[in-house]
Amino acid sequence: MAGGKETTRQRMINIMYLVLLAMLALNVSDTILDAFKNINDSLDTSKNNVNTSINQLFSAFENSKLKEEPARAQPIYERAKQAQAAADELNNYIENIKKEVYNSWRWN
Repeated sequence: MAGGKETTRQRMINIMYLVLLAMLALNVSDTILDAFKNINDSLDTSKNNVNTSINQLFSAFENSKLKEEPARAQPIYERAKQAQAAADELNNYIENIKKEVYNSWRWN
């Protein structure tokens, strides 16, 4: 494979080596794609659990502290809403990247 004169036997060995590498690459890529799918599913489940928890926390805060002590709780609530908006923006950005990657793989 390094150039120069090769015997027919050496060319055959090189071709067989390339075929073996291609077969190994196909097996590895399938395994890697499965691993990425598992990671993605796990991250989606975690994201949904965290979003549910955050929504419950906001509801509890709105129903208790925001009504009981509005002067003290309002600044905290506003900062929490800003943080939630920033997190939603980041989440949307990541989802758009995932869609772009999926579409580029799907059509190629």
